[in-house]
Amino acid sequence: MNREGLPIEVTSDGGFQYDNTVVTEEEFDRVYELCEKELMQAGAIGPPPAADPEYLSAVYDELVEQAQCLTDEGYTVEEPPSRETWIESKGAAWDPWGSVAENDGVEALEEAQATCG
Repeated sequence: MNREGLPIEVTSDGGFQYDNTVVTEEEFDRVYELCEKELMQAGAIGPPPAADPEYLSAVYDELVEQAQCLTDEGYTVEEPPSRETWIESKGAAWDPWGSVAENDGVEALEEAQATCG
């Protein structure tokens, strides 16, 4: 992604972060898909796990725990849909982090991620 001009930083937990005030969501998605396709063609990664209901169920559990932490910390978080609805949407139906960003702003999101992420 850096090669494609996006200032992406790999985090210590193996994830990544970027400054969404510099990179648009559309540009990020375009480069992410390009890189993902390239890595799959090279055999470095398999297909995305989003089609695996077991994987999605585990992610749902993590998000529910994170949502509880966010609520405990005073952030407003939308109620999650049912597990089945969330899995059927492949994770698109709900994201507690989106609520924080939308309601409290990017700065609050960064603080929340440091506490509950």
